[in-house]
Amino acid sequence: MKVKEVVLAAAKLLEIDSDVNAYVEYGYTSGEEETKKLLTCFNMVENDLALNYVPLTEKAPFIAKNGCVAYEDFPLVPLRVISVSDEKGVSMPFQVYPTELRVSEDIKKVVINYAYLPEEKGLLDDSDYQMGVSVALASYGVAAEYCAMRGLYTEAAFWDKKYKESIAKSYTLKRGGKMQSRKWV
Repeated sequence: MKVKEVVLAAAKLLEIDSDVNAYVEYGYTSGEEETKKLLTCFNMVENDLALNYVPLTEKAPFIAKNGCVAYEDFPLVPLRVISVSDEKGVSMPFQVYPTELRVSEDIKKVVINYAYLPEEKGLLDDSDYQMGVSVALASYGVAAEYCAMRGLYTEAAFWDKKYKESIAKSYTLKRGGKMQSRKWV
């Protein structure tokens, strides 16, 4: 999913698509302010999804120095450590500290599976969500944030409800159907 797709879809929902499209596609200055606000809202929605609903995960190898792996050594901004294992995939205990992750001092190489925060995106960038989040779902969130930013609270509540409903529909646990109780003749 491209950021541009979400911004244009949100602009269409908000009925400001003529100005935003003129800026995005043709470089006119008339829709620049709205486009920048929508882009800011997109970054807020992507962070919200990563923090609260659909975590972005990464698994990467690290070298532990004296049993410590500093968070600044992570290629992406870590949000939460999910698991730590050795090179062979054997899970191991770890402790989380404010600036580092600690494992046993005799271990040198570890593989860390962690959730991360997305980086801020530009209009031509790809979203970190290539699967699992649709353009429509993201555009509802962008529309809600944009309306809240503009002080249109009734509209913001409407789009926020659609955003939350879309998340709920996308991520409900599929279970088996109900079986009717036996009826004896």
